[in-house]
Amino acid sequence: MLKKMLEKLLECLISIIPMVAVVTVLFLVSYFLPQHLGTAAPDPKPLIPLDTYIAFLICAFTLVIGSGVFQVGAEDALGKVGRSVGKHLTQKGSIAMMIIITLLLGALITIAEPDLTVLGSTIKDSINPWIVKVIAGVGVGSFLTISIIRIMYQKSMKAVFLAGYALIFALAAFFGPDGQAFLSLAYDTSGVTTGPATVPFVIAFGAAVASSRGGKDSSADSFGLSGIMSLGPVATMLILCLIVRPNADITSITVQTWSEQIEHGVFVETLIDVLLGVGPLLIFFLLYNFIFLRMKKQRFLSILFGFGLTFIGLYIFLVSASLGFKGLGYSLGTNIAGNSNITYVLVLIGAATGLIIVLGEPSVQILTGQVEEISNGIIKKKTMIVTLAVGVGAALALEICRNLYWGSFPSYYLFIPIYAISLLLMIFIPDIYVAIAFDSGGIASGTISVCFVLPMIIGMCKTLGGNINGFGIIGMVSAFPVFSIECLGVYSKLKKARLMHVARKRLYQEYEDNQIIHFGD
Repeated sequence: MLKKMLEKLLECLISIIPMVAVVTVLFLVSYFLPQHLGTAAPDPKPLIPLDTYIAFLICAFTLVIGSGVFQVGAEDALGKVGRSVGKHLTQKGSIAMMIIITLLLGALITIAEPDLTVLGSTIKDSINPWIVKVIAGVGVGSFLTISIIRIMYQKSMKAVFLAGYALIFALAAFFGPDGQAFLSLAYDTSGVTTGPATVPFVIAFGAAVASSRGGKDSSADSFGLSGIMSLGPVATMLILCLIVRPNADITSITVQTWSEQIEHGVFVETLIDVLLGVGPLLIFFLLYNFIFLRMKKQRFLSILFGFGLTFIGLYIFLVSASLGFKGLGYSLGTNIAGNSNITYVLVLIGAATGLIIVLGEPSVQILTGQVEEISNGIIKKKTMIVTLAVGVGAALALEICRNLYWGSFPSYYLFIPIYAISLLLMIFIPDIYVAIAFDSGGIASGTISVCFVLPMIIGMCKTLGGNINGFGIIGMVSAFPVFSIECLGVYSKLKKARLMHVARKRLYQEYEDNQIIHFGD
């Protein structure tokens, strides 16, 4: 346990160091050399206030601790629960019970997702965050159920993706210019539902169902679960907006500073959120274990200890993200957008943040290793990391440019075509590449995106005014990895075909040479 904890803490520390380095450079340059960022004045105002910077450094340290503790707890608790419940449901053989439990679990695990909680707290002044959580949970639970049924009956994964996106595109067609903010928010919500709580549970749950079902492809069936279930929140959020037609003014959203959050009781508010998020999952496990599983005492206590770590880590994580990162991003966006001479700095920060997200995200290392193994070394790990880094950096920079210079241009006009092209590329690549590509969409849309990038864009849009709102940035970041990996899949397939052609040609030539009869003198 201690070794695993230290490994997770080291991973989290490595992932946050580049972010701290970039923020420190911006702070030092704008604070001590304001003329280099166009902020020189009789009373120069730095891009990052001193108290905000200090709060960020402290919270970056505590975020590492919280994230590490949470990940260990999630693997020990949520992963084991997912594996045990999935195995039991498959052995039980009741399709009705499988559907009901999967739907319930998908909703509960989504409500406990920290990244979704951060997004909900960001929009709480305009939309009740629990409405967003519950609706997203219903969407995840519904499409997770579809994923499990697909595994059990061996249906085509590509058909599920095509049907899911056809539904989403059809729903999106009903939204006019007045509804573009909610359409963008729906895609952002989807991007933050596949995070550190959901992924360990879903992988374990899907792997248990696949292994119980058996078959030669059972080991690969757990891929694609995250990609399919991320369709759910988009669909359910769009259906909600079409039915209710909310009148919330998303452009009026602001982000509080760390001191304002403390005054408004962020510690107590976060404690309630964590209790309501983790509590239902714990109650479900206790009831399910008492009725069906009846685990041995040692395993049962191990899972309870994991739930304890999950609770503690999640609380530290959410408080650190709220106090240290959200205020920092909002300050940067507000102060830079207020000076028209240096708005280009936001574009550069976006591109740099994209690189930081990919290079520092531990999940990227796992994903790229899987792709290198699947492609038999044709797609190198370094090649894929560079491709993802450039893609996510370009996505952030492009979305910031859209808000800065083309505010009336809807964000979904950018990422919907990307998904459309990705669906077309599915025809030419194997299922495993499709699964990994859509799973990778949730990698970049994680902690840094929702805690730092989104508040920065909101601050920028608040300063610029007009009808721009900043939403859509997480959806954009989620779309690019899908396209990037599918392009690598096409490249891998073409390269394999070329190598096979060369090998056949060489074999044919050798065969012809062997038919030549050589006569001696």
